Amino acid sequence: MRYLTLLLCGICLIFSCQRPLPLPDSVCDQAVRISENQYERAKSDPFTILEAVIEDHCLTLTVSRGGGCKDHDFSLLDRNTVNYSLPPQRAIKLVLDTHNDACKALISSEHSFDISPLQLEGQSEIVLMLEGVEEQLLYSY
Repeated sequence: MRYLTLLLCGICLIFSCQRPLPLPDSVCDQAVRISENQYERAKSDPFTILEAVIEDHCLTLTVSRGGGCKDHDFSLLDRNTVNYSLPPQRAIKLVLDTHNDACKALISSEHSFDISPLQLEGQSEIVLMLEGVEEQLLYSY
């Protein structure tokens, strides 16, 4: 009887404990990479940025480029340098690797990047200067 009571108490404890809710997965496709070395050395195949939008903590870029026969890889790179103006500014750039895709189709696609690693402690917004885009992008967090 004693063991049965302990067993029932143990089962009740297990099922009555609250478990933390899992954190939601990032809705962005990729994360920004912060590296001055990669930023300075990065070589890119040609593309055009058609639109740049920040929503939540994602920078979504609509781009067009030539290709169509191979998968293409996009990376968003940050220089790892902050210009402490008001608000602070960070330089970023998109890099495309077409893997020598020789096809000539014009392809448009959307790519999103988690930019939350670019946040600065003690700040609530920063300006992102995206290479190839004239207007500065205000990231408020």
